[in-house]
Amino acid sequence: IPSMAASLTSFDYESDCRPAARYAAEIARRMHWPSLPSGTLLNVNVPAIPEADIRGIKITTQGAGLWNDTYQRRSDPMGRDYFWLAGTYVPAKGETDTDDAALRDGYVSVTPIRYQLTDNSVIETISALVCPE
Repeated sequence: IPSMAASLTSFDYESDCRPAARYAAEIARRMHWPSLPSGTLLNVNVPAIPEADIRGIKITTQGAGLWNDTYQRRSDPMGRDYFWLAGTYVPAKGETDTDDAALRDGYVSVTPIRYQLTDNSVIETISALVCPE
């Protein structure tokens, strides 16, 4: 199923999501969906800046930033404890063609992504170590 995810780079509930919605709709209209390979989706990120300051759209790769995870103990309405994943995102330094760089520079980023995470380059090496014949 051709798919697209769209996000505004803000966790503030008062954020104006209308620019993100407009850009997502425009990208969806412009995209020739049959040309998107099976298993690929578009990840659209819109910077949380005034719409007039958005400089355009860039096609990007995924940045190598990392989350410094923290967990907050909270209670649900029934008084049961649960843990909420929180933290701070730290973009990788020196990246130029990534989603993080585009967002930092005031652009909407469009990153085609897949969820195939197998590292095929080490299959033979690990197989020889773990399953010798």
